[in-house]
Amino acid sequence: FAQNAQLPSTAIQAPVKNLQQNMKELGSIFKALSTAMNDPAQNAESAKQASRLVDIFKLTINQVPDSIDLFPINEQTQALEDYKKLSQNQIDLAEKLSAAFTANDNTGAALIMTQMNDTKKEGHTKYK
Repeated sequence: FAQNAQLPSTAIQAPVKNLQQNMKELGSIFKALSTAMNDPAQNAESAKQASRLVDIFKLTINQVPDSIDLFPINEQTQALEDYKKLSQNQIDLAEKLSAAFTANDNTGAALIMTQMNDTKKEGHTKYK
């Protein structure tokens, strides 16, 4: 019977972050990328950081902003769908950003960062 007994897991799991914590981390990474964007020597690390953006945005797409509850009840579903579209847009852009850094295309990375910043502003205006 001992062979069927399960030992307690000793794996340490990272704590689950809430939307606000994830957004704060996204902001920190975005700020670092904005600084590193002009230094091609940092492109490999910037590509990794852009991939980290993808991972975090994939978490946030399923985290509902508290502000959704502030919309009239008949608009909440549409607001949530719009929020998810904005998040998916950021995922797509972050993937392109990582690819641009990997290709040493800093000009392209700068354009993508501008698009991401515009999407961030739109999202914050609507849902922050």
